[in-house]
Amino acid sequence: QYVVHDTPALKLPYLPDAVARGISLVFPEAGRDRTIPFPFGAEGFTARYLGRWPERRPFRLVLEGAEVLQGELFEHVLRIALPPGDIQRFRLASKMWRRDLELFGVWRMLPDVIRNNQDVVEAAIDGWLWALTPFEEVTLVHAVPRPLEAPRPTAVTASRSVEGSTDAYLFGAVDLHGPSTEMLAAEARLDDPVDDLSLPAPDRSRTKAIAFTTTIRETEDLAILYGGDGDQLVELPGAGPVWLHSAIHRIGDTRHHLIRYRFRASTRFREYFDPTTLIPASNGAGLDPEAPVDDGQSVVGPQIELSVPSSARPAAPLVHSVLPLFRWDTGGEPEQPVATRHRRRAGVRIYLERPWYSSGDGELLGVLLAPAGDDTAATRHPVSQWGADPVWLSQPIDNRALYLELNNLLRVIGFEDRPGDALPVVTPATLPLGSVPGSPAVTVLGYRPEFNVDRQLWYVDVAIDPRSAFWPFVRLAVARYQPESIDGCHLSAPVRCDFVQLTPERTTSVSRTDLRHARVVVSGPVGIRDRPPGGAFPTDIDAFADWVRVHRKMVARLQRTDP
Repeated sequence: QYVVHDTPALKLPYLPDAVARGISLVFPEAGRDRTIPFPFGAEGFTARYLGRWPERRPFRLVLEGAEVLQGELFEHVLRIALPPGDIQRFRLASKMWRRDLELFGVWRMLPDVIRNNQDVVEAAIDGWLWALTPFEEVTLVHAVPRPLEAPRPTAVTASRSVEGSTDAYLFGAVDLHGPSTEMLAAEARLDDPVDDLSLPAPDRSRTKAIAFTTTIRETEDLAILYGGDGDQLVELPGAGPVWLHSAIHRIGDTRHHLIRYRFRASTRFREYFDPTTLIPASNGAGLDPEAPVDDGQSVVGPQIELSVPSSARPAAPLVHSVLPLFRWDTGGEPEQPVATRHRRRAGVRIYLERPWYSSGDGELLGVLLAPAGDDTAATRHPVSQWGADPVWLSQPIDNRALYLELNNLLRVIGFEDRPGDALPVVTPATLPLGSVPGSPAVTVLGYRPEFNVDRQLWYVDVAIDPRSAFWPFVRLAVARYQPESIDGCHLSAPVRCDFVQLTPERTTSVSRTDLRHARVVVSGPVGIRDRPPGGAFPTDIDAFADWVRVHRKMVARLQRTDP
């Protein structure tokens, strides 16, 4: 029940207590950061009643709003001003005089060592001791329809605990306004790729959920998130007692997700307002479907995107076929302004069966190489290998483990990250083949698969530099690769592909030397089928060129445009 007096002067309608000499206000929450116990560390004040008994003049309490907390006592009017969202609690009791203490039997029963303590005597006559002057709890509230500050994540990360975990654990902090915030909710948006075999092509699944909610205390201005069950109160050096808020998102699967989180702070003063009168703020929700819903009782902070790692090994890829790849590059001839260049480069295309994304968003096809410096890796576990075609006499292939031939060294060490066709999309990593500690390690190059609607297959193009090898055989070892995984869950079981031969690389340069002539230059490695007579290679350059010339043949076709 609220009793509102609309007159500036009140008359006491009853006979007052003769020992009540004035009012006593004690603020028990003031000085909470001190280590001095009550009553010595408490804050409060007293004020004498005006008038002589029995015509005591009562005080009138006026509550106002202000930018900062302040109070003023003038004659019989006590004014207290509260900033928005503030709550003040005090104990209202009666003040007495020092000579009145001996009138109380409770006081006379106390030991002399307490009665002679001047601090205790001062607290007793100021109305701080409940046994002598019982108090009433008074709460002053400056209610606001929504929290004064939008929650702002300061440092939030997501992780999984162990292999097979279906929950995401959030760690970090959220800056907020505790006096006006009662509840903090994490709203999650998931936009995951799905490869449903009943659909003609891969699609995306978009869902929304409340990741978790937690209660905020009035004294908090920084909510600490941790991945544990239940809120906990801990003592942090230099920060005092703080609450750790349980922040667990029950996702329900082990796949990798890129989740966008928004933190919503709800008002502490919902019961002070009529829900039908709360007007949502204009936030463009009608124009932007991604905008959060405004209920008029909460504020929403900025959006952050967190990577929740995969906690299970991907399924082994289903390799459909492996084909030679023709990578065509067309452009100008370097340092020749009137010439063009057409280049055919080598590689392989790997077709993969559906479905994909067994480990979630960002799943790649990893090509497995032997780690640098491990010459025996090819004989101990599956890695990509290559070898020369015995039909051709060409540059020998010394390293059958295929170390860096899939890429250039600058990309391997991370200096070059420019995108390109048939190139890895992540920096190479050295990872164990299995989740068991001590599993053999391999170097992994990750390639992003593309979907072929006509063939209903995924495919990956892998650029390979054959260097001086002529028609070499290549047998790739591949695995599904999820870069965003917990330790031991990055790679699936390895799969060996079929053998495939790399086509020789050719570069054709065409330039006009005059109005009637064109110059065509074709370059690239040449293979030799037969050894020279006697088995020895000619040492004379002209004889060697004549011997090589019989093993190659070029066919050129000239076409005339129809005007």
